[in-house]
Amino acid sequence: MANTNDTYELIELIQKIYNQGRLDPFISFIDSQNRILLYLLTHENAHPSEISEELNFSRSNIANCMKQLEQLNYIERSINAENRREIYVNITDKGREYITIQVNEICKIFSLWLDILGDESEHLINILRISSSESSATEEFYRLADELKKNAHIEGKEEEQEWIY
Repeated sequence: MANTNDTYELIELIQKIYNQGRLDPFISFIDSQNRILLYLLTHENAHPSEISEELNFSRSNIANCMKQLEQLNYIERSINAENRREIYVNITDKGREYITIQVNEICKIFSLWLDILGDESEHLINILRISSSESSATEEFYRLADELKKNAHIEGKEEEQEWIY
């Protein structure tokens, strides 16, 4: 189990980074409108209910976001000619250009973080993979943490043995 002081320090550091505005690009990247645009990049003729379900948004949130996105000309809605109750939503070229810029900006930040971490970036990616999994994420997280502790302990002993020689 992690040291309580380390846990508090982690929380304080994240709060400090947040207060400095360094998380702003990430926070704006994951806002509702951008998440809808990201979804529409890979889903043509999406239905609002499908978007709502996939992104876990309320229908009213989807409706409000789509109204704003449509005003910005980032999406267009069309009615199915065969079933007038069915609405299709698609991203426009302007929306595609906007979200591509956002993706490129966040990729620059993440690339910098991964470069700073070097070989340790694999551990961060594993933690995020496990955390994003819906099935027994907590159990898998603790399994990985125990494995990392064991590896660190073994590596520490190997380093000690090198000093003995």
